[in-house]
Amino acid sequence: MEEPRLFDMRNVFPVTKYTFNMKTLSWHGRRTFVRVCRPDMYAAHGGMRVCFDVNEVDPADPHSEEILNVAKMYRRNIPDVVEGDFFTEGEMQHLCAEIVRQFNCAPYTGLEKPCHRVQPEMIICSIVAVNREDIPDHLYNSRMGFFSYHTTDSDRVLFAMEPKLVGHFTKYNSNFGKRYSSNEFPLTVPVQRHRRFRVFQAAEALSHFSLIQSGGGLLLCDLQGVEDRLTDPELHTYNQKGMGIGNMGPEGIRRFVEGHVCSKVCRLIGLQPFAYTPGIFYVTDETNRTNPLLRLARRINDPTRPERITEPNPPVRNDQT
Repeated sequence: MEEPRLFDMRNVFPVTKYTFNMKTLSWHGRRTFVRVCRPDMYAAHGGMRVCFDVNEVDPADPHSEEILNVAKMYRRNIPDVVEGDFFTEGEMQHLCAEIVRQFNCAPYTGLEKPCHRVQPEMIICSIVAVNREDIPDHLYNSRMGFFSYHTTDSDRVLFAMEPKLVGHFTKYNSNFGKRYSSNEFPLTVPVQRHRRFRVFQAAEALSHFSLIQSGGGLLLCDLQGVEDRLTDPELHTYNQKGMGIGNMGPEGIRRFVEGHVCSKVCRLIGLQPFAYTPGIFYVTDETNRTNPLLRLARRINDPTRPERITEPNPPVRNDQT
């Protein structure tokens, strides 16, 4: 008779996983478990964030498949990080996903004949918190590794969690006007180069579209990911309010506009080249009041909206940590 399979509890912790509801603009928490695959070793890092491999697991079912994810935390060069920064970034990412959805639905109106259309996908995240009492002292007090990244306003360890992208990670544009039409490392296969360039064109058109669709009030940029699956975006606002730590405001918008060259995709969906002059993207009170994306952004930025975060009840415990 086959011996029952025991679940491997190494580096498994009970957590609260918060998911965002765009209709109610609220976060809802539920208890689950994650495995921090290498607590002492990050998987990657960028200018603002550091990433660790984490898997969502079900200890009650030893035969269940672990769900591969990445945890994203703010690097130590970002000062005074609080819990709210993670939730704000998560809300921004969901708004970016809505802009991507509208972009993918935009009809062809240009004169050029359409080809097979690249439809980007914006990966959305959950926010995950590990309670202090569920972290052994030697991990919580360590100066390096996963559990050394703390917020300044609580003793929980927070991170944004999203599905792990498998493949070659690349960047299409930055949050300050730079654009990357070719790969960071040369692609030797012509089909790969062509595919990457087509996604680049779509990414540049997506940034252009976001600015026009929002009446000049929002710029979706810093587009990067694996092929057309995008992650870690930034959203610049005309007044530099809300939308996370990376919001560069009017200066970030200006830098994009001055450097943007319309692609074939821009022309296919009827976007016109910018004729930039100072103040061209001044957002009037009328636009701010009536533009659907700006209205949604304003609701998201409202710190007084009720029941922003709903906590789970009751919690689960992990006596093996």
